[in-house]
Amino acid sequence: MIAYLKGPVLQLETQAVILNAGGVGYRIFVPTPILDRAQAESELELYIHYHFNDSGPSLYGFERPDQLAFFQDLLTVSGVGPKIGLAILSQAPMDETKRAILHGDASLLQRVSGVGKKTGERIVVELKNKVTVSTEGQTTSTVIGGFGGDDALDALVALGFSRGEAIQALHGLDSSLPASERVKLALKQTGRSV
Repeated sequence: MIAYLKGPVLQLETQAVILNAGGVGYRIFVPTPILDRAQAESELELYIHYHFNDSGPSLYGFERPDQLAFFQDLLTVSGVGPKIGLAILSQAPMDETKRAILHGDASLLQRVSGVGKKTGERIVVELKNKVTVSTEGQTTSTVIGGFGGDDALDALVALGFSRGEAIQALHGLDSSLPASERVKLALKQTGRSV
């Protein structure tokens, strides 16, 4: 399966680029910001989501692994297919969309064609626990079944914090500190004890 492609852009289309990778032209659907920056003959490297349905295979490309992971998270929501997922990533910066999901605000999602009130709310409900804010203030998708590999976050949850409370407590703390130190600072900052 194709996971990554790199090469010069052969052609720009309305929603896709044709990328020459190893002498083969791949049509890859990309979010609007990538399409806006892409130029013919410029080199592009994309992390790929391979999708297959009744109309055949299609490729969706993203500049960073975290964008691909968020797109794949969107696809886990009932009623969200690749076209809607791509439209969501095209209408606002990914971090802004993730913050809206974290804050339970479906209105940003509802601006996307094909996303009504119910679908927007479903996205918020189903992804709220899969999207986190890193200590640097940027959002990242978590690894399913874990907390994105953050020991301090895991420790706070084990101490009785909800996931959201733990994320907020760790927000702004220096991520280079040991997990135990970050937990102590978070407890002090929130005034909670264990």
